[in-house]
Amino acid sequence: NPNYTEAALNLAVTYNDLGRYEEAKKIYSAAMSRKSEAPGQLDPFVQGKIANLHAQVAKAYGDAGMITEAMHELRKAVLLCPHFADLRLRLANLYRQQGDLDSAKFELEESIKQKPQYVPAHVALGVVLLAMGNNTGASQAWNEALEHDPGNKAAQMYLRMSKSPG
Repeated sequence: NPNYTEAALNLAVTYNDLGRYEEAKKIYSAAMSRKSEAPGQLDPFVQGKIANLHAQVAKAYGDAGMITEAMHELRKAVLLCPHFADLRLRLANLYRQQGDLDSAKFELEESIKQKPQYVPAHVALGVVLLAMGNNTGASQAWNEALEHDPGNKAAQMYLRMSKSPG
């Protein structure tokens, strides 16, 4: 990834340590020029680090029972890195716990768009759809999870439960 500034800087340091000064200088200059081409924009690596810090703060809030604050931190993380499917799943689970099934469904669908083979999002989407009364959609979501991971115990269990009378 040519835009991965931290990796480029580490490579420049390594080249310098090996006595390959010209290569170190070239890589360092390239990394710095890329940074100045997009002033005010965060490096994607830095963006990911900050998003993950927000996710850690969200976990701390969640562990303390402060769900609203946890959701706020996860929304910040998702704004920084909307392609992080796991963050969307965590946010969706909090929405579901709060009874906001439409928002949970949206986040799970976005998570699946970003990472179609992300089985936990398919399983969670099935749970949300079932809670919304969409049994057919729920079964489809669990079957999709099983297409990607045939041995997924959660998807198997939910499918069995949805088919059993009662």
